[in-house]
Amino acid sequence: MKKGFTLIELIALVVLIGIIALLAVPQILTLVRETRNQLSDATKEMIFNAADLYTSKYSNDYEIKSGYVYCIEIEILVKEKFLQEPIKDTVTNQEISLDTIIEAKAVGNNFVFSINNDCLESSSAE
Repeated sequence: MKKGFTLIELIALVVLIGIIALLAVPQILTLVRETRNQLSDATKEMIFNAADLYTSKYSNDYEIKSGYVYCIEIEILVKEKFLQEPIKDTVTNQEISLDTIIEAKAVGNNFVFSINNDCLESSSAE
């Protein structure tokens, strides 16, 4: 009895691993790129909490009426000391631009916050 693999079996194995890599690697790279472009949940929560504190402190300027939308730049949150610069994503460690805009939309008796650099302020019910 011979022990080991034949050359044909080894080549077939290498080809099979190559095919699997060709299928999997592009999907993995796409997933990594998408993850880098998105803020982590912990970072979003930190920013949204700062925006919530800011709107509470300046509640006269940020009336909570259903449908009202306010746009708050992260730069304002830093200047008012609700966030400390530099702001970095907790997962990717990438610095977040101070020009990033937080959208505060009044829903019921609270604001719902989201990152929206195309935010359009609206102080009338929709």
